[in-house]
Amino acid sequence: MNTNSKGTLIGVGLGPGDPALLTLAARDAVVRAKIICYIHASNSTSVAKKIATDFIADGVTEIAISVDMQANQGERRKAYDAGASEILSHLKAGKDVIFLCEGDPLFYGSFVHLAQKINQLSGGDFKIKSIPGVSSINAAAAAAGMALASDNETFAVIPATLNRAALSAALAGNGAVALIKIGNNLEKLKQILKTKNRLDGAVLVTNASGMDEKIEKLSDVTHATYFSLVLIPPVISSTESVPHGAAIVIINQAGVESGVQLKNSLPGAKLFSRFATEKADELFLSTTETLKNLFTANTPIVAVAASGIVIRALAGLLNDKKTEPPVIAVSSDGAHAVPLLGGHNGANRLARACANGLGGAAAITTAGETEFGIALDDPPLGWVVANPNAAKGVMAKMLAGEIVNLEVAAGKASWLNQGTASFNMGKTDAKVESVLVTEREIANPEKTLVIHPPVLALGVGCERGTDADELYSLALEALNNAGLSKNSIACVCSLDLKSDEPAVLELAKRLGVPLKFFTAPELEAQTTNLANPSDIVFAEVGCHGVCEGAALAACGLGGKLIVEKQKSKRATVAIGQSIDSISPESIGHGQGRLYIVGTGPGRDGWRTPDATRVLSLVTDVVGYELYLDLVADLIKGKTRHTSQLAQEEARVRMALDLAAAGRDVALVSSGDPGIYAMAALAFELLDKENNASWNRLEIEVLPGISAFQATSARIGAPMGHDFCLISLSDLLTPWEVIEQRLRAAAQGGFAVAFYNPVSKRRTKQLEIARDILLGHRDPDTPVILGRNLGRDGENIRVITLAELSSSDADMLTMVIVGGPETKTIKRGEKTYVYTPRGYSKKMKEGAKND
Repeated sequence: MNTNSKGTLIGVGLGPGDPALLTLAARDAVVRAKIICYIHASNSTSVAKKIATDFIADGVTEIAISVDMQANQGERRKAYDAGASEILSHLKAGKDVIFLCEGDPLFYGSFVHLAQKINQLSGGDFKIKSIPGVSSINAAAAAAGMALASDNETFAVIPATLNRAALSAALAGNGAVALIKIGNNLEKLKQILKTKNRLDGAVLVTNASGMDEKIEKLSDVTHATYFSLVLIPPVISSTESVPHGAAIVIINQAGVESGVQLKNSLPGAKLFSRFATEKADELFLSTTETLKNLFTANTPIVAVAASGIVIRALAGLLNDKKTEPPVIAVSSDGAHAVPLLGGHNGANRLARACANGLGGAAAITTAGETEFGIALDDPPLGWVVANPNAAKGVMAKMLAGEIVNLEVAAGKASWLNQGTASFNMGKTDAKVESVLVTEREIANPEKTLVIHPPVLALGVGCERGTDADELYSLALEALNNAGLSKNSIACVCSLDLKSDEPAVLELAKRLGVPLKFFTAPELEAQTTNLANPSDIVFAEVGCHGVCEGAALAACGLGGKLIVEKQKSKRATVAIGQSIDSISPESIGHGQGRLYIVGTGPGRDGWRTPDATRVLSLVTDVVGYELYLDLVADLIKGKTRHTSQLAQEEARVRMALDLAAAGRDVALVSSGDPGIYAMAALAFELLDKENNASWNRLEIEVLPGISAFQATSARIGAPMGHDFCLISLSDLLTPWEVIEQRLRAAAQGGFAVAFYNPVSKRRTKQLEIARDILLGHRDPDTPVILGRNLGRDGENIRVITLAELSSSDADMLTMVIVGGPETKTIKRGEKTYVYTPRGYSKKMKEGAKND
């Protein structure tokens, strides 16, 4: 009994489920309780009571509030109100009531509603306290081993019950996120996270800390229970961003293993080799010339070679360390990675990445980085140093033991504090060595090192067909009038309807920043923050502002509009500023690119370097599973989308839809994608459906070596003169049409390559084709049968046209029938087939002239 005349309501946090997570204060309150209250779902026991049951004394008065969770909000509210009235009667009698809460009482709990109701009924006449508890979010993070925040990172808790636009806007930041109240919102949530490239790292935690605790990848989940939540790790804007597209140069056999490892670990890397190896993207003869050419082309170089070889090759080209590409020498055993020309332009970061990929050590000798762990003139990706020459004076002062002033006027320059350097946080003076982090253009910084953080988002809109110069001039004018530096622009952003607008694409290209797009609902969520909302714009595109909305959406929570909408004749721009660095990869979506890639017959050496490059860059790959397995080493970490062999249309639609969602997608075909493969179907769907979201895509077809080319090359040159390709499958083409083409090929004297010669259903077509050809050419005409070219089990043999039967082929066999002039020759143990091009006449004429 409370000694006061009035009782106290005490909300006690019991934690997420494991009784071992009760605090001592919570346990003591439960043990001493005379009256306990808890909520339970109808036809279910109370989870809160179950957690505390071992500590509840006998004879305790229980107030059980039964709530039908399927009822409407009004009915549920009545149950809470009835419970509040009963609690209030005990409080008026001077008795304390212990309210048992799962997790923490003041964190999305029923205790909050009851406390408010009791305050309302009593006019605030009773004391209400709470004892904190471990929340389900903390328990889930511990179970998943996920750090929710550190340093200056942010962490947000978001109910998944928000509407799609509000939820998408709330997820615009880079910090870790906990999403609660999943339930029926699961699919909506997964779709939004996928467009923001945050689905892959997300996990669903169910019954955190309980006996039946479960942790699953969110992408694999199809159902979520009431006691589940989603955790999304923060987007790490790495200060160790590695230069992209390095050339790995190996000059001897000893460096092959290290070279291959580096190719697989460095972003967009290509392997250059002086000798034949299937893993090489390009072969070369001269080491010196190759290194010079790469250096002149400003390509980052990682040479698995002795330092002296590389230095001597490049010595005559060294001129300006600020513009030269990074050059790293790596020992053949992978033990050491050395930046040879200093740490500029990411050389130190590239050396560390090499060391990490090989399990070796990076030999960093740059004074600032060695002493303090930071390089003032080589900041993280997205940051720009306006006057690199000033870095030398600032670093010299720091090395002399003096502390320089650091003024952070924009963004959060946490990377400057990651080393051992000490700064005096205060105003900078142009005449004194200091560091200024600012989004503004500084005219005469003198001795102050000016660093521009990527905190500005340039939102744009324009009419169709706007001149690129008009939009670019308007953007520069807006920046100049506001005194802002274009070096602080993190991205250009707009409505997704503009994702194929040439002027917008050109603007991002000229500024050298990524281009990001948002849907109309995502921009409409920014309406209350717009300076110039427009009903006319809403009627046209479904949101009240394009340029202002896009700038704000890109900046995320806490961002602000610092340049309102500016207009020219046909374009608009606005500028938003984020409180922290903007990571373009985590906001909106890109234009969407679809690469239709031919990988060749299966052998690495028969795949083009362009195809290899694209497969290493894309986010998603779509294809028949066998074809994807042939390039498995190139698509590690990519999202794979597979379907059955006969589901071509579904595959192409999936690829188009993924690209339309802003992904970079590779639609993979074996051989060449334009020969009886996916490219024609993609353009046919594009033609017939006129889908607006598909029409805005950037689409590129990358050719590959086809099966008929591989078969021809393996046996000689049967396609040395005119030839044709015919598919014997009548699934898509009537057999009558195929027969007509066969007769034309036979009459025309073409060598013929047959695709899809035989299947389980089609067993006679190949023999019909044979008979048609026999009507116009010799029975001894050579026939080449190539199976599994470039793969395990490769087999190639030569028979005659008269011998050809359906039993000789299947769907993995390429059949080539020679023309009237095609010949078979044997030289030693080898057999070759070729079709003369007509050089014999020239040979004879040459002999006469001799």
